[in-house]
Amino acid sequence: MSTERRRYRRVKLGLEDGFFGNFQLSDGSVINAPLVNLSAGGVNFVLPAADRERIKPGSRLVLLRIFGVTNFELNRSAEALVRWIGDPGPGGTVPVGCEFQEIDESERGRLERFVDAERVVRGQYD
Repeated sequence: MSTERRRYRRVKLGLEDGFFGNFQLSDGSVINAPLVNLSAGGVNFVLPAADRERIKPGSRLVLLRIFGVTNFELNRSAEALVRWIGDPGPGGTVPVGCEFQEIDESERGRLERFVDAERVVRGQYD
């Protein structure tokens, strides 16, 4: 069994799990994107390849809420920095990795508890 070397535990999600993030981009527009993994330190999601030009590494976006199978409303929004954008993959999607930059510690704690609960549901034990 491997131990994650990340600061925060993450939950790995498949597209079939039906978790989406509601993100506000730096231009004020809003997108909804399927989540691939989530931790109290950041989020990984996928975009249609056609939307790749809307987000650049180094740009900032705001996670407003998580919705789908489970709804998770943030009491305060979480600002994230786009760290990387991958190459188009299966289904014409592009992975995007973000690190939370500005998030209230109480919100970070709520996210940690949410992630821990979802890890248990999915059998993702340490």
